[in-house]
Amino acid sequence: VQCSESLQLPATNLLEPGMEMVTNSHGSQVTIDGEDAENMNQLVRQVAYLNTREFPAPGRRRLEMATKITCVDGTKRQVPFALSGILVLPVPQPTITISGTENISREYEPFKRGVRIFADLRISVSRGEGEVEPIDGVETKLDRCSISVFPPLNPDHEEIHLPESMLKALNIGGSISNNGWEIIGADMVYNYEQIVRQVTYSNQKPAYYLNRQFKIVCSELNQRFVSNEFVETLTVVHPAVASDGVIPPHPSHHQVSRYAAELPSAHLLTQSRPYFSTANPEQGNAVVVVVIVCMGLLVTVLSVGVVRLRAAHNRSHADEVEVDCEWEGAPNITVNPLEESETGENMCHPTESDIDEGSSDDEMYEEESEEDDEEDNTPTKERLAWEKDI
Repeated sequence: VQCSESLQLPATNLLEPGMEMVTNSHGSQVTIDGEDAENMNQLVRQVAYLNTREFPAPGRRRLEMATKITCVDGTKRQVPFALSGILVLPVPQPTITISGTENISREYEPFKRGVRIFADLRISVSRGEGEVEPIDGVETKLDRCSISVFPPLNPDHEEIHLPESMLKALNIGGSISNNGWEIIGADMVYNYEQIVRQVTYSNQKPAYYLNRQFKIVCSELNQRFVSNEFVETLTVVHPAVASDGVIPPHPSHHQVSRYAAELPSAHLLTQSRPYFSTANPEQGNAVVVVVIVCMGLLVTVLSVGVVRLRAAHNRSHADEVEVDCEWEGAPNITVNPLEESETGENMCHPTESDIDEGSSDDEMYEEESEEDDEEDNTPTKERLAWEKDI
């Protein structure tokens, strides 16, 4: 098994007869056997450290050399260990950048035929300070691009189409779901750009939608290095209402029955149309002001009239109450017809105290009392005459 990090054996042509060079299965240990010390030193100097990773982990690698010597008498001695190390420097990390138009607007018909979502997409890989791939004639390869859509697709009338022929030619796999689609396979950045640019989105009922958002993310080395998230918004352009305010009829309305009546077309009420039949808006405003003033005067006159009527009604009611009180307080005069009165002129008169008490009465009440006295005197005289005859 060849590991990404190992010790590289020197060239075999340096071996002299009777010398042997072996390594373990992982390449982490090298053993050299020989009798010539100079040749041994030359072979040890040719051992190399190999790292096949494109982006190796930085750090220090420890090397240890153990040496054994066999003397002439056959005894073996251990030479002290020799320690060394290799420092692996960090490699500039690649930066994957995706750019393009972030907002695209299309009308109904393009959506029904199919719209290329990422028509001008650009994928670039850079390392260090603004250095863009390819570097040293070797171009970086991408191994995955994922595209998601929000909200999820409606399979009844929405579809995503991938360039199948191009995927087969480049030996790249593609999968589609309601949440988006994915492209998998190691290939150059340029080929990934061409594939993504050919992806189309179709919608047979665009009137139900306002916009769609598509997000794409690419990566390399099994998602060790991931690009930025590029979001593109695809907006549906709905038909606008005509400038004259007339609502365009539905296509089904074009078929008119022979029994249908001809009606005026519907219009929208807009603020630009005047609501009065005057020559200009200024005259209409003047008419409104005059009407408001007249209504205000009419309301004022009616209010004053109601107040005066209520005051007159309250005054007449107070006079009636006062008259009733005066009649109740007037003196009562009782006339006795049996009193002796020959003359008959003044049969019964109120006393002075009674006159004083009733002095507050009006003359009208005095005249009525005198007429009553005269009426009472007449039957009294007739009765006296009848008594004399008896």
